Amino acid sequence: MKGHPLLRFTLAVILLGGVFWPVYRITSRSLEARKPVSAARATSPIGKPSPGNSFRVTLQLHAAPDVQQCSILQRGRILLSQDNSVGRGDYEVETSLIPGEDLMIGGEWGNNDPHALRVRIISQGSHAPLEKTYWAEKSLKDTLIVPETFMP
Repeated sequence: MKGHPLLRFTLAVILLGGVFWPVYRITSRSLEARKPVSAARATSPIGKPSPGNSFRVTLQLHAAPDVQQCSILQRGRILLSQDNSVGRGDYEVETSLIPGEDLMIGGEWGNNDPHALRVRIISQGSHAPLEKTYWAEKSLKDTLIVPETFMP
């Protein structure tokens, strides 16, 4: 390639930037998704749904044996945790869900024995409850997809 060296250098930087910028954006999002959610960020008002775009549900979680730590999150907002205990291994809370957003289910136990965790979502409307059972050893992290047909 002929031409002024400064012009060639500028063209090379632009071409490399055009290739590496999308790669950087994709990898930075995947790294960001792996970071644990801090309690301060999870309870911030940014994650709170506005009344016009959410619907009321009752979230129930049952763990056998009892978990050391559990959580159900949506958009980084903690909907249910071990603080919502209603009995040994049973957790329940009334909250609002944002339509079209999946739930992140998590649980941790103190050993590698087999464990079961059941999540149940009861809509305030006339829908049948949405229920899913998970099997895990020491820990569980999974996504629960709430179908659009479940939303009022």
